[in-house]
This record gives sequence, C-alpha cells and structure tokens, in this order.
Amino acid sequence: MNLAKALCRFGFMATSNGNALRQLRPAVTTFGGHQRRLMSSHEAIDNEEYERNIVTYLQDPNIDGWMIRKALQEMHQQDLIPEPETISIALRAIRKVDDIALAIRYLESVHNKCGRDAKTIWPWLMQEVKPTMQELGIPTLEELGYDRPELALEDPHE
Repeated sequence: MNLAKALCRFGFMATSNGNALRQLRPAVTTFGGHQRRLMSSHEAIDNEEYERNIVTYLQDPNIDGWMIRKALQEMHQQDLIPEPETISIALRAIRKVDDIALAIRYLESVHNKCGRDAKTIWPWLMQEVKPTMQELGIPTLEELGYDRPELALEDPHE
C-alpha cells in the first residue's frame, strides 16, 4: 500500500506540496454545542466554562446511560480532577439511570486521577461528596474494599 492510501486510511491527507499533512476531519463538536477545531487556531475553553457545559449536559432530564458514559469519558480525558459539585451531579445522573457499577467505576477513576496526591485530595473529595453518596445509597470505595488492590502487600517504605 502506498503512503497516500495509508494516510487517507488513517484520516490524514497530504497538502499540495506533499510535505505537510492535514487532518480530514478538522472540527469536533463538544458539550454545549461548541465546535472545536483540531488545529492550532482553535479557541481554548477555560475550566469553569467546561465544567458548566458538563454539568448542563449531566442535568438533562432525558439523559441515558450512553450519554452519561460519554460525558464521563470526556471528563476523564481532561487533565483535571473534577470539583466535588461536578462529582455529585455526575453521581446523581448515574443514580437516575440506576447503574451502581458505573458509579463505582467513576469513583475509582476519580481516585486514580488524584495520582500521587491521593492521600491529600481523595479524603477531601470524599468529605465533600459523602453526603450525596449517602443520600443516593452509593457505598464508598473503602466500604467495598476497593481502596486497595485485592492482593496488596504492606509497603515496606511507609
């Protein structure tokens, strides 16, 4: 297969001079109907506006499981830890579709997003989100024993 066919197969197209590549699909629709270009000239959206868009999307009365998963995947791809209010709204949307497994997976993903600062950030997040979790009947990761791997050994360096 020649280079041009291979590039077109993966969504790229050579420009007229043959040296540079451009993507065939230049725009992607994000939450709130905003279009974002996949080139260097796109507008940056700040974190507050992004979280408002996510919250508006998750509070849609006709939201279903697929739409929630789409929103959670979009949030997880961002390089930020969601605010406790956003986590609470996401848990309410998940509870509305009655998917406890998704709620647990979402909490695990937020815990993993805390990274090496999990010992300071995670307890604060749980303190803020715990009332919502109790109201919705969602157990914490610690109550389920998911805070540590199943076959974890004691860390000799602690």
